[in-house]
Amino acid sequence: MKDFSILIPARLESTRLPRKLILDETGHPLIWHSLKNLQALRNQAEICLVTDSQELANAVEDLADQVFISDVDHQSGTERITEMLPKIKSEWILNVQADEPEIDPKQLENLMKIMLEGSHEMGTLGVPFLDKTTWENPNAVKVLLNESFEALYFSRSALPWGGSFDSPRVLHHLGVYAYQKALLNKWAKLPKGPFESCEKLEQLRALENGISIVVHQVSCAHKGIDTKEDYQAFVKRTKE
Repeated sequence: MKDFSILIPARLESTRLPRKLILDETGHPLIWHSLKNLQALRNQAEICLVTDSQELANAVEDLADQVFISDVDHQSGTERITEMLPKIKSEWILNVQADEPEIDPKQLENLMKIMLEGSHEMGTLGVPFLDKTTWENPNAVKVLLNESFEALYFSRSALPWGGSFDSPRVLHHLGVYAYQKALLNKWAKLPKGPFESCEKLEQLRALENGISIVVHQVSCAHKGIDTKEDYQAFVKRTKE
């Protein structure tokens, strides 16, 4: 049995770019590219698509070890994954977003290694901010770290007060999560605290309930596909 299962939660409908995961101007749907990119990790981890759409399930061909059809009413990828936990045998879960076709598999491999060799129940990725504009953007989530590279806080605000985008131990959070399966099994029962409610950041539930999150710093990161412009730029890169 493999230590990790990589779960990719995917819903067909999206707000800013409708049905983006099925867009296929490259010759393949976007969801296909996201799973294709993870094939380098297939010897180390089981790859599972968790989706509310048979159309998306059909699009991944043989790129997933398992495909699960989930309930359509989930409010987050974590909820979608949690529904399928009884069918997962691995003790660790890596949650990778379905609209990240260019994430570096080596970064994911390093995060999995850190989790297996450490004592944390949860881990994620962060990258240094490159400019003030991004740091001030509320859609770019900030994570403040202690000296052990554990998250102190996640925020949409331009933290820390009095600092700048290149302040020590402030990173741009990347939406990749590694969890012990046991933590996810109790996730829905953890009370939602005031910070999660204010910031609309689900990872704050862990911190508010005394669960530490280790953050693996990477040197660079590719942008996910959120808008039509993001997708057109991705199409152009695939054809170069």
